[in-house]
Amino acid sequence: MTFRRRVDRLLRRYGSEALVEWDDRSTRVKAMIQPLYYKNKMYLEGSYLPDGYYDGGHYLYIGPAGVRLDQLPFDAVVARDGVCYRIKRAELVKNAGEALYSWAILQICGEGSDESV
Repeated sequence: MTFRRRVDRLLRRYGSEALVEWDDRSTRVKAMIQPLYYKNKMYLEGSYLPDGYYDGGHYLYIGPAGVRLDQLPFDAVVARDGVCYRIKRAELVKNAGEALYSWAILQICGEGSDESV
């Protein structure tokens, strides 16, 4: 079994259902979204924070490689459990040339879409 298939299997088993929306399109994914507890925000604006600080506004997204958040328009959002998240930064993680998963830093932007996710 390839690494990507293993990651996809883990996401299907342990991930939550989310809706990725951009332009007039959307797709459902199984992804992990969790609050970020971190000691710096070098990947965002470059300001340092105390160890273990939780600012309540940034979340880590780990989702399938087939849905490339890094290639979506700047106004794309991710919705889960009625909460809408704006994509601050996203990248595709590869190993030996194989795309494994997509990760992103999300920020709450308000209520989710009309669809219940």
